[in-house]
Parts: sequence; structure tokens; C-alpha cells
Amino acid sequence: MLKKAKGTVYDLGTGSGILSAWAAPNSSFVYAVEINKSIAEQARSNLKDFDNVEIIIADATKFSFSKKADVIICEMLDTALIDEEQVPVLNSVRKYLNDNGIIIPCGILNCIEPVQGDIENICYEEDGHPKNRVLGDPNFYSKINFKNHIEETFNESIEIKIKTLG
Repeated sequence: MLKKAKGTVYDLGTGSGILSAWAAPNSSFVYAVEINKSIAEQARSNLKDFDNVEIIIADATKFSFSKKADVIICEMLDTALIDEEQVPVLNSVRKYLNDNGIIIPCGILNCIEPVQGDIENICYEEDGHPKNRVLGDPNFYSKINFKNHIEETFNESIEIKIKTLG
């Protein structure tokens, strides 16, 4: 039988509880926080077999945790942090992270990369399709480390110069 690793995990915006289910066998205790009551109840059902997971129905930005975390999971799935409140959540909860703790994901890299593809509509690359040809190196224009305070008014401008061939 595997021995559980020591450590406390906060899963913020737990949703269905999938990341809590991954963390529970590897942690002493997981606090799964979800603001939406019906989604939290689904997570409670999905995580009922774990005796080291507590579902907390609360706004993580206003919740007072009683102990510090070794790991904070805040994988609110969306595009470019537009819809979910990941930045304010992390800014308010980071104070509960142990000094040597980690945050998953650890940050964001924003970049552009010139590619050429034969597609007729906007789509995501999935399973190698569509086949895109990379035309140059990525240009990183911002790097955000989630262990540091993030300005909620973050703004970045970039200039792109395109040279046509032919």
C-alpha cells in the first residue's frame, strides 16, 4: 500500500472535483472550494470515496482558511483568464500558501508565433490537425508568475510587423 504524501492542497474552483481526485491520493488533505452550490454537490458526489477531501461551498476570495497550503490548484479553465476570476482568487488566497509551497499552474506565458495553415475557419490545433507550418520563433510578450501579486489591471501592447514574401 502506498503511503500518502504529507501536505495540504487547496483546489480552488474545484468544479467536478477532477483535480481533487488526482490530488487526494497524494496529499494529507484536500480542501475543494467551489462557489456554485449545484456544482459543489456534484463534486461531493464524485469525491465521496475520499476520506481526506472536504468540499467547501464558498467564494475563495472571501474564505478564511484555517491552515496554510503546500499546494494550491487553481485551474479555472477558460481562455486567457477572461471568464474565470483566477487572478483575484490567487491574489486573495496566496497568503495561505506555505513559503515553499507551489501553485498549479505556476503561471502564464503569452506569446505569438507565426504559422501558416490551410484552414477555412478559426479552430484549435488538436491531435495534430490542422497541419500548420511554423514560420518563425515565438515572441513572448508577457510572463506572469502566480506566486507573485498580479495587477488586475494588467495590460500589454505589442507591435507586429509582417513581411510578405514575393
